[in-house]
Amino acid sequence: MINLTKRLLTLTAGLALLALPAAAQSVDSSTPTAGAEGTEITITGEGFLPTGKGKPKVWLTQEGTKKKVVLKVVSFSDTEIVALLKKGKANKSGDDDYDVTVFPAVKKAAGIVSPQGFRIAAPELEIK
Repeated sequence: MINLTKRLLTLTAGLALLALPAAAQSVDSSTPTAGAEGTEITITGEGFLPTGKGKPKVWLTQEGTKKKVVLKVVSFSDTEIVALLKKGKANKSGDDDYDVTVFPAVKKAAGIVSPQGFRIAAPELEIK
């Protein structure tokens, strides 16, 4: 009887968790808005880890094209992601403006676009 009671309590607790509303997923800001290779972008918002596990993804995307730059996620929590621009070069044509798109840590998550864009800048030259 005790074992049956424990199972019922476990089942009831599990169903209660399933009934909780999903955390809202949003991006409030991303900074800086421009940088060259090696720049870290900090993204703030909420709901980046809706299940409490996994790793979010961050891409720089261009609307109307398939062009994307995948950033390396350096650190993350449910409310902040720091991502590194490892590769990305400024284009001569000037079409190097991107949307910062976050994919929360769930399968088949839709991308959430930051209100701030990002411009890939040419690297600064060192004069010796």
